[in-house]
Amino acid sequence: MEGRMIKLSVAVPHTLPRDEALRQARLLLGEVKVRLAGEMSDLREKWDDNIGICAFSVTNFPALGKLIVKENEVEIDINLPSAAESNQEKIESALREVAEALLT
Repeated sequence: MEGRMIKLSVAVPHTLPRDEALRQARLLLGEVKVRLAGEMSDLREKWDDNIGICAFSVTNFPALGKLIVKENEVEIDINLPSAAESNQEKIESALREVAEALLT
């Protein structure tokens, strides 16, 4: 079905001070983009305090997402186009692994 979106949700706990967690979270998508080179491109992010809105392409299809840095966890919600369904597991795994590495 054209236009259908797949929702990825990842929540990663942390014990960092808020400012450090926010600093690390702002690095997260750039690190994921490096890990998924060739599949993820055109990354754009806009941060307003502890909430980051992002847009990027997955295999040339647009994806949107939000990162929320909370006191004890970082929530990542990404809406992937259905055309990127074959990459879903790889993207979710990369988000979780990079977030855990940055936040612990």
